[in-house]
Amino acid sequence: MPLQKIKRWLVSFLIVIFVILAGIIGTIQFYVFPHIDDYRGKIEQALSESLKQQVTIAHIAIRWRGLAPQVTLGKVVVFDAEHRPALELSKVTTRLSWSSLATLSPALISLSIDSPNLVVRRTADGELFLAGISMSGQGNPAFANWLLAQRRIKISKATVTWVDEKRQAPPLLLKDLNIQILTPVWQRLLNRHSIHIDSLVSTGTRQRITVEAVVVGSDVAKPEAWHGEISLRLPDTDMAAWSPWLDLPVNVNAGKGNLTTTLAFDALQLQRLAAQVQLKNVAVTPANKSRTFVAKSMSGELRWQRVDQRFMLALKHFSADIQPGVVLEDTNGELQWDSQGHEGVLTAKKFALAQGDLFAEWLPADSAVARYLENMAPAGNASQIKARWLYQQNQWRDYSVAANFNGLHSKAYENIPGLDNLSGQLSLRPNAGSVEFDTSKASIELAGLLRWPLPIDRLQGEVEWRNNGQKTLISTRNLHFSNPHLALRTNLEYQLGATGGDTIQLQSQIERGDAKFASFYYPLILGETTLHWLDTSILSGQIKHGEVIVKGRVQDFPYVNEAHHSDPSIGLFRVTAQVDNASLEYGTDWPVIQNIEALLKFEGKRMDISVKNGSTVGQHITQAQVEIPRLDADWPMLNIKAAATGTLEQGIKFVNTSPVRQVT
Repeated sequence: MPLQKIKRWLVSFLIVIFVILAGIIGTIQFYVFPHIDDYRGKIEQALSESLKQQVTIAHIAIRWRGLAPQVTLGKVVVFDAEHRPALELSKVTTRLSWSSLATLSPALISLSIDSPNLVVRRTADGELFLAGISMSGQGNPAFANWLLAQRRIKISKATVTWVDEKRQAPPLLLKDLNIQILTPVWQRLLNRHSIHIDSLVSTGTRQRITVEAVVVGSDVAKPEAWHGEISLRLPDTDMAAWSPWLDLPVNVNAGKGNLTTTLAFDALQLQRLAAQVQLKNVAVTPANKSRTFVAKSMSGELRWQRVDQRFMLALKHFSADIQPGVVLEDTNGELQWDSQGHEGVLTAKKFALAQGDLFAEWLPADSAVARYLENMAPAGNASQIKARWLYQQNQWRDYSVAANFNGLHSKAYENIPGLDNLSGQLSLRPNAGSVEFDTSKASIELAGLLRWPLPIDRLQGEVEWRNNGQKTLISTRNLHFSNPHLALRTNLEYQLGATGGDTIQLQSQIERGDAKFASFYYPLILGETTLHWLDTSILSGQIKHGEVIVKGRVQDFPYVNEAHHSDPSIGLFRVTAQVDNASLEYGTDWPVIQNIEALLKFEGKRMDISVKNGSTVGQHITQAQVEIPRLDADWPMLNIKAAATGTLEQGIKFVNTSPVRQVT
């Protein structure tokens, strides 16, 4: 076909189209526009049938806006079942789309509603009314679906009052409410709708609350086919102020700040929930608890997610100052669980606990953890915390924990020592772990073993443990302990669960000591009488070096036979110390022996002091032997043998200043 002929056909076609459009526009301009009010009754009837409620329109106006006709409805009234005005819309504006001609159904470029006033009410029996229209009846989804298919729906400066008679709550007023629903052509192909809502509220916050949503669906009668995401932003809000209108599992007594919540749903199920919080002075009381949870501050992100039959809970940059005295800083973690078990990871910059016993009542009364918390009252700080775990089929499959700790405090309870101000590093893994101490100015209380807490100026070294089946081996290598009284270095192997009972191998090298404070280290097993003699007799002295050895089954300590003699075939308990410049008051009214150089030895239940030099009342002691054969006897026997040199005058003075004068 010649090119000229094609051009003529194309020009003719465009002229025909132009004539048709001009005819349509002319018809609308000169016939429809002047007579638009004649169609008011039909429009009222169509709306009434769609809503199943009577609808009246006071007047209709139409004009051109650009190339699209714009229709304005004045004073639209929706009546309730008793024919009372339930909803009045002062002005409704629509822009018609030319696509209406192609689809033979009304299509809108936009629908705008200005300043509507609406009451939403829930009765005492739970029935919901919207503008006096019950929401419990069978509705017509066709009209709602048609509305959602329009390009733009906008409601401006609305006022909505929520009346909840079921909760007997005061009316909640949404003021200056704006709603916009956008469904552009490209989104309509995907049944995708974008929604924006913002409003002022009569309580809770003076700022505007905002709702953003993206939802996908085409039929409101089939909510199970919809999915999407909804976000709510509450700036500078009072959390307690919302309590009268919300059903919560806890009682929110106080809490102010910012809250942003995002949820995702699919097939009527919540799939994901995320909350960003920045709150202060929070107070929450669980429904079944009398104690109130209080937090001075709380910030960070919390996330919950469902994937098939598996769930996930996560924290991101979460920090909190919880009363009484729990501080979390920059905590990140994730917990996943299903019917088979759970796994997770956790990191935290800082965790501080001031009064652990006050949290016992948050746990079940018969909980072992609650019992330990209440009696031990743990406190302290942990930092650089890293943890991960895997628990499946009622077994710990894998785990690891690493953290620095300082200022650790707990009371002695049962067989657990009391601690005060301990610092170091903790590492845990399956069947093994370690604690590396780096502690200054602390104390440890060995209740049931020693009478008083031991002060610690410095504690350095590592304690390790390993599990092998039913056996656990605890060991130390060069654990160094020092305070003003004592300095020693310890190596230990302690095996629990061994065949025949727990065993211990301990060897400590005493580097220095002050005998004046030896009473801190006498074990309670010595008995009251022996402890009194040791406390009142060994007055002073410097320990230059010494050794402590404990070897055998723990249940056989202090390793003596039936005759109460030390028996190496059972085990060995021995303490030796070289003492210089010591003072010994070996009995009431006896002169004090001074300037003693001696070897002090405890073995089994026996004590021996071998004196090389000393003096008393001017006499020089060349040698002496002091012994208590059985330290735990009801009436311990003290034996002393000594040799001394001196003048006759000094000898007489010794007799006159000692109980010897009573028998001479």
